[in-house]
Amino acid sequence: IDWIDSTLGSPLADLARTSTIILGSVDAGENQSLLMRVFVHLFHRAYLRRYFSLRSGGEREYSRWLPIVAAARLSENIKELEKWLIARAEMVS
Repeated sequence: IDWIDSTLGSPLADLARTSTIILGSVDAGENQSLLMRVFVHLFHRAYLRRYFSLRSGGEREYSRWLPIVAAARLSENIKELEKWLIARAEMVS
């Protein structure tokens, strides 16, 4: 859909989608090494820390977007992520 872009909607929803993509890439994979998982989680933590240092506040709203984004991402039919996304969609912040 060509009318959806980063100028529409909440930037925190975009951040939640980015987080879901980053973490899903290692958490849902069965063949990921422990070192890769640790690296990605450290990178993600640093990414969020930097984001919220530049745009203070919003952590609570970001947390509320995570299950919504996970549920929406289920529509992308990525079989490898399905169980992981369902678990994230069921989380209540």
